Amino acid sequence: MDSDSSAAKKISDEQHADSVVDAIAATALIVIFVSACIFWISGQ
Repeated sequence: MDSDSSAAKKISDEQHADSVVDAIAATALIVIFVSACIFWISGQ
């Protein structure tokens, strides 16, 4: 029983870590996109 609950917790921790990585990646992509747009506009 304990091994099942610890396995479930490990899976949920991994999913949480994946969602954090996804959030960081999405934020980074948005920052890069916005920076590129500002750079492109300022160069016009």
